[in-house]
Amino acid sequence: MGGNAFNKSHPEAAFPRMQTPIYEHTKAKVHAALRSLYDHLASPPEAPQKLDHGDVDVLVCSPKPDLTHEQVRKALGATWSIPFEVTSHFALRWDTVVGSQGDVLGHGGPNDYIQVDVHVCEDMADFERVLFGHSYGDMFMILGLIARSIGLSLGTSGLRLANQLSTSPPITLSLSSSIPDILSFFGLSIDRWQEGFTSQQAIFDWIASSRFYNPAVMARSDSDQQRGRRQRDARGMYQNFLAHARQRNSDGVVLPDRVAAVQSALQHFGKWELYCRLLHVEAVRKRSNAVFTGKLVTAWTGVQGMPVRWIMEEVKKRLGGDEVDEPDLVDALLTSGSGIEPVYWTLHTWQVRMGAMDDDAIRSFTMEVKAEMEKAGRLEFDWREAKRLKEERKRSAAAQLAEMGQAPSL
Repeated sequence: MGGNAFNKSHPEAAFPRMQTPIYEHTKAKVHAALRSLYDHLASPPEAPQKLDHGDVDVLVCSPKPDLTHEQVRKALGATWSIPFEVTSHFALRWDTVVGSQGDVLGHGGPNDYIQVDVHVCEDMADFERVLFGHSYGDMFMILGLIARSIGLSLGTSGLRLANQLSTSPPITLSLSSSIPDILSFFGLSIDRWQEGFTSQQAIFDWIASSRFYNPAVMARSDSDQQRGRRQRDARGMYQNFLAHARQRNSDGVVLPDRVAAVQSALQHFGKWELYCRLLHVEAVRKRSNAVFTGKLVTAWTGVQGMPVRWIMEEVKKRLGGDEVDEPDLVDALLTSGSGIEPVYWTLHTWQVRMGAMDDDAIRSFTMEVKAEMEKAGRLEFDWREAKRLKEERKRSAAAQLAEMGQAPSL
């Protein structure tokens, strides 16, 4: 139900639900008022056979230069407004909106208003995505159920893997934010969606044309998902779909191969190489962090303190150092626009070469490096000289602060 935005600020006002003629009349007037202020505007198609409406939702994109909230309020003729960066709310007097059509559409009470929500989209891609996601009632929620049944997640930002990758820290891999591409993957015709639906059954039939449609599995997937249960229970069209799905014969149901579906999605959206690289990098790092530690080097070599660090640095240097492994692949991933930080797919050469060695080989190589460094006198540590240099650096820093007129911190 809409019309709740002004409950606190104007409790005396009423926002009765609108019958379809009032809603369509109001929507037409709102669109006409905003058309000169934005390059693009639309209202998401309502759920088929919907009897009444709580508010009027309008999506807009590409505002005219220097457009202000006050200009939008005046264009709509709103009595009150609540400005927000994305979705702003406007209260229009009922009788003012209906005007001369009152005898046909019906008059409102003296305190009756109509709420209009104006949602400003970042760009056309966002505009198309939000328009689709809010169209035809619970349609998008039902498509999300299909996605969940095959290990994916569909939301207003697009399609992604349902489970985070086991990286450190875990990350979410997005697949696509393009509605046409997402529908193509599901095997659903966007042309059919653009034609429009006049009944819930028509929407259910369209959803059933998806190559991943499995009514029994989808009903089971909803039962397994406890989060958001109360909100889903309140969605009439969504519950009608579940009832429709449960009526289908579940004998001989073949459970979807989630692994195959996820792999298919990764390949369809061009994310397979990135996915494999992320898991490979994590596996190599995890092993190098486990088999080459200061504690192990101390146990192997018998040395302690700073020399342990010197030995480890020398081992890494001889295995290729911090040069980036597969730089061409890293550059390609960097320009792919994945939104994932490069650190997740970048390996150093020493990590890769160490990853090809077994535990005994790593230990033996470390001992060889230690012996050579010891013979060359590179493991001797002059503690007195190190302390003298440290004190000298402190005095130098204090002198610099004094010249700047600042007292050194104690």
